[in-house]
Amino acid sequence: MKKNILLLTLLILCQSCNKTDDDTEIVCTTDCTILKGRFVTENNTPLKDIKLRLNYRISNAPFSANTRIIKETKTDENGFYNMEFYLEDNEIGENGQGFFAFLIDESNLNPENYISRNDIYIGETIYSLPTRDTIIDKSFYIPTKDFITVTLNNFVPLGDNDRFEVKTLYPSGLKIGQNELIDSEYASQSSGFGNYRSTNQVETFENVIVARNETNLIRIEKIKNGVGTTEDILIFVPENNDIELTYEY
Repeated sequence: MKKNILLLTLLILCQSCNKTDDDTEIVCTTDCTILKGRFVTENNTPLKDIKLRLNYRISNAPFSANTRIIKETKTDENGFYNMEFYLEDNEIGENGQGFFAFLIDESNLNPENYISRNDIYIGETIYSLPTRDTIIDKSFYIPTKDFITVTLNNFVPLGDNDRFEVKTLYPSGLKIGQNELIDSEYASQSSGFGNYRSTNQVETFENVIVARNETNLIRIEKIKNGVGTTEDILIFVPENNDIELTYEY
């Protein structure tokens, strides 16, 4: 009983130590920092009404944190957004005590059309801004969803750890220009991926997610009798594609 009371007391204290200040109504007039950019999908098509928020968070481990909600906005008809705000002294350069969280709400995007994370307010971390009166440009690419068919043949595992799977990697997140990602750079620079593992001797996946009008990386990973191999191919997925790929174990 004493332990339960102690845990409850600690929980109440932790909640009371978390402070949030909403400064979204403050209008910056001098020394304003600007965070701006654009959200697009395939063919540079703009994405409107994506909600955005900029927070500054200072964590006072282990039990407390201070969060300043700096600005909120959403993308316009052409996919552009713009935030202007005044940095506080403890948010600048070496004086910075925390980090900026640029939060993205993709819930207005139809998951049937876009490869979206579908999590409210999942975004990018900005660890430091050196000075006030700075312009930061952050543009984002959200791919349009498409599908290809992949068949994995003759999967007969010889060991407990053997596996046969297909992964797809495609451009998403921070916009870096279409079709620039190749080979080993692809996985590290692209945050988008799908993963499909065979559990039967022959398995056909008819809805392997890829990005339309983009070059996707198709990765086949095998562990056969304890020995692992990886095979990569780059493939462009056009509209109305009928791509079918077959691999042997």
